[in-house]
Amino acid sequence: MVVAGKTAIAVGIGELHLTDDPSTFLVAHGLGSCVGVTAYDPARRLAALLHVMLPSSAEARNPGPPAKYADTGIPLMLELLRERGADVRRLQIKAAGGSCILVSPAFGDKFRIGERNIAAVQETLERLGLRLAGQELGGQHGRTLELHTDTGLVTVRTIGQAAREI
Repeated sequence: MVVAGKTAIAVGIGELHLTDDPSTFLVAHGLGSCVGVTAYDPARRLAALLHVMLPSSAEARNPGPPAKYADTGIPLMLELLRERGADVRRLQIKAAGGSCILVSPAFGDKFRIGERNIAAVQETLERLGLRLAGQELGGQHGRTLELHTDTGLVTVRTIGQAAREI
């Protein structure tokens, strides 16, 4: 997809992508219970987007890629950013998603994945001494999250609504 002369790099579920190419933007489509976590170093113009699917790798029988989980994906994202010259103290970290799409007492807390993802993202960042500079979390609707490499602009789109900067 190309928007206003920029090429989109889609970041799928359980994926992490970094770029410093100013002609691109990172996008996570259809965030429901998943949480998209962005990190941007304005001095290096280095952008990262993590598409978290689940809160904890410790709960998984076959964990799979570290980017799939908040507890392992966020540290991995920070490690890769440092390797590419980012200064963690400069990072602007933002997040969106974590909706409760399946809301029913019959499902119990186990299926409140959105809420659990939000808590895991916040706890992991806090443990690492970091905090969110912007967020749009929770609710009962899906979102699309974009991070523009050239400016660090982070926008969130919801069906039927205009894009909002966070």
